Amino acid sequence: MMNEFPNGFKQAWWDMVQHGGGKTRVLAVCGTEYLELLADAGCLPEHFPPCQPVGQYQIWQKISADNFPTNAVENAIQGIIKTNPNFHVDGAS
Repeated sequence: MMNEFPNGFKQAWWDMVQHGGGKTRVLAVCGTEYLELLADAGCLPEHFPPCQPVGQYQIWQKISADNFPTNAVENAIQGIIKTNPNFHVDGAS
C-alpha cells in the first residue's frame, strides 16, 4: 500500500494516531512484521500460496530454469509484448 497508494498509507497512519494510537487493537505492521507474526503463530512457508505479478507466468513459460543467458528475461518480455501489447510488469515490486 505504501508504494502504490502513498496518500492512503499516510491517511491510514494519521487516522490510527488520531483515533486511539494503536490502543483500539488496530495496529499497522510492515510485511516482514506480518510474516514474523504468522511464523510465531505456527504458519510455515509451505502454508502460503505462491504469488507473483499477474502475467509473470508468461515470462517463465519462455525461459528455461536450468540455463538462460542474462538477456533472456528481457527477450522473453519483448516477445510477449509482440503478441500481447497489453502485457506489462509495471508495479510488480
